[in-house]
Amino acid sequence: MDIKWILFGVVLIVNTIFAIAIAIFVARKFVVPGRNALVLVLISLAIWLFAYAMIMFSTSIETKRFWLQIENIGIISQPVLWFFFILSYARQVRFFKKSFIAVISIIPIISWVMLFSDPWFHFYYASIKLLSEHGGPLIIERGPWYWVALTQSYTLYAFATALLIWRFIEFRNIFRKQLGLLITAALIPWITNILYQLLSNLAPSIFIPVDLTPISFTIAIWLISQGIFRTRLLDLVPIARDVVMEHIPEMVFVVDAHDRVLDANSVAEKLLGKSRQEMIGRDPIEIFRHWPQMLNRFLSTERTREEVQIAGDSSIIFEVVITPLYNEHTKDLSGRVILAHDITERKLLENELKKTNEALEAKIRETEELKQRCRNRLSAIH
Repeated sequence: MDIKWILFGVVLIVNTIFAIAIAIFVARKFVVPGRNALVLVLISLAIWLFAYAMIMFSTSIETKRFWLQIENIGIISQPVLWFFFILSYARQVRFFKKSFIAVISIIPIISWVMLFSDPWFHFYYASIKLLSEHGGPLIIERGPWYWVALTQSYTLYAFATALLIWRFIEFRNIFRKQLGLLITAALIPWITNILYQLLSNLAPSIFIPVDLTPISFTIAIWLISQGIFRTRLLDLVPIARDVVMEHIPEMVFVVDAHDRVLDANSVAEKLLGKSRQEMIGRDPIEIFRHWPQMLNRFLSTERTREEVQIAGDSSIIFEVVITPLYNEHTKDLSGRVILAHDITERKLLENELKKTNEALEAKIRETEELKQRCRNRLSAIH
């Protein structure tokens, strides 16, 4: 067997191990939106890489065809799983409907049926032949359905990348680092595959039939791992802005299970004198340094409804409502929504009314006492 194909296969195996290791770590470490989709993305990539390595090591056309079929389990599922991972990360839950998932799955299912059926195999791959009898890649001729599947893959990658770019424009601070890594992780293998398709079809005479797309995923995996370990990609996930509506007149915060601020509305920005960009990803200790009374509620209470008085030059009284957010699968605490309504004016009016009532009651008691004294004097005269 040619040494270059052995080395290429070893690189693919190393990448497979790396993908599986990251998948196991993510599955065990995190319970957040998008985790399952990302784990499946990494597993599908591992299948792709391992099967491609087996193609390199195999010498017979029958064995190579078998591993080509296995390889396409990963290749075809990859863009679909990546698309749903990005939807989960961006909290676009409205797309997670059975009908939508069914529609997205139609082309991949038909593709797999063709690949694993001898009579229909040629619709996906018109022909396959050996490059060398001593191992190495296959020389393939693409069938009509191959282009249908490829079109869907590129469309899904395009939508996912556009959604990430939109989120990149919308979010700031640590979320931008996360999104930048994800955008790059998506673009590198996508661009690599586009170049592979163009060269294999437009310049076959100078093209070596080796698909570097799975190798380019090494960089994508590295970027995703950087996102996980350095920017807390799966630990600090942006909550969609429509959850915390800007038109709510009260101060609203969303914090994660570690009490880091995930979102805040414009009322909070105005009262605290800090922009949302300055607050996202920060510890409440930094944000509420001058409001220790409010800070105590963040750090010690999972659920409450109470009044909190903020001491200072001008005392402010908030009615604070803290509502826990639980993971729908594990029922673990995943965050809290903190709503603080300024009731200072109402409390002042209530206090004034209380004082007025107390004064009125005192007057009534005084009048009753005078009446009683009068009655006593009249009784003494008679």
